[in-house]
Amino acid sequence: MRTLRTALLVCGTLLSASACRTNPYIGKPDPRFDADFAAVERALVDGDDLRARALIDGVLAQKPTGTTLARAKGLEGAVIEREIGRYGPQFEAVKAALEDRDLELAERVLERMLATQPNGAAYERARAFQRVMVGRRLVAGLALQLEALPTGEAGAYELVLHASHSLDTPIVLHCAGSSLTFLALGIDPYGVEQRAARNALIDTLDDLEIAPGTPVTRRLGAFQLEVRGLIASRGCWEFSSMAGSIERDGEFFPAMNIDVAPLEIVRLAEGLPTETITPDELVTYVSDPAHRLGPRTTPSLLSRAVRVDNAHRTEALDALAPVALQMGNPDLACVVPALRWLSGERDLGADPRAWRIWLQERVAARSEPLDRRAPTAFMLQDTTVPVHR
Repeated sequence: MRTLRTALLVCGTLLSASACRTNPYIGKPDPRFDADFAAVERALVDGDDLRARALIDGVLAQKPTGTTLARAKGLEGAVIEREIGRYGPQFEAVKAALEDRDLELAERVLERMLATQPNGAAYERARAFQRVMVGRRLVAGLALQLEALPTGEAGAYELVLHASHSLDTPIVLHCAGSSLTFLALGIDPYGVEQRAARNALIDTLDDLEIAPGTPVTRRLGAFQLEVRGLIASRGCWEFSSMAGSIERDGEFFPAMNIDVAPLEIVRLAEGLPTETITPDELVTYVSDPAHRLGPRTTPSLLSRAVRVDNAHRTEALDALAPVALQMGNPDLACVVPALRWLSGERDLGADPRAWRIWLQERVAARSEPLDRRAPTAFMLQDTTVPVHR
């Protein structure tokens, strides 16, 4: 056994020596490139980025390997750092403008930078930003809209997506893996809620071709919105897309932040009036001290709150807040189901004390100057709400 190990050791040593004689440059760069590497370093010291770029591209074109390639890549990194570094402030300004969705500012900064004829990596990065901006312009020209079509069966709807654009050439969307979320929220006359949610992954925006002036409609699925035992039900659909690309004339550009406005419909129970209620009418009913409009009960209050048009729900909340804050907890508890329906707030339950704090914070936030106020989003506050039986 010892003889075998010795033989293997000698054999390995001979093979190693043979390899070293075959390739004397193992562990160090090929000296044939020494002059090129020195020239790149001199160009960098002299601030001649154009010459440094040309020299290092020439070295890489010869397809070096091993430590020679590593040395070349290291020098290329130094060249890239110089090329990008000269335009660091401009690139930061473009990035910040894009993050703020100020496309015009980003385009102006990039246009001025390109006028100076950036080289190498700086030019490639500028071109990449330019492609992002073209993609933003193309996406901005899209119009995507959800619609829930009654099928004729009570409470049954078919959800479709209408897609069109304002561009003068055909485009193709390549955005796989969009998601669709459906939330059904029902409320009975005494404020007890029922919720059902459904999520699905769909490929509606993958390979979706849209010609100018020719809208495309895609079916997204069938949905049910029940009102049995309820005073009203609200169906909310939210469509979100993954980042992808948008194709125009055979060129592909980044496509992200493709907006599809949420859709909401409200279905009222049989026998409930269909006329909408204004925020003023709701507040008048809640604040009527003599109860001339009838006793203030949760069912009668909800029968009005569910008929406030979605576009005016925020207005109704603002108008109700001062009145509700003047109530004692028993009266406020009667109003809570209406507040929950109007706000979409899910976490406060039926505790009037928690709602009092929420209302106080809401009033305080809305009394702050606009430039200091943090943006507050309320569920689907800008969508159109068709009312169905």
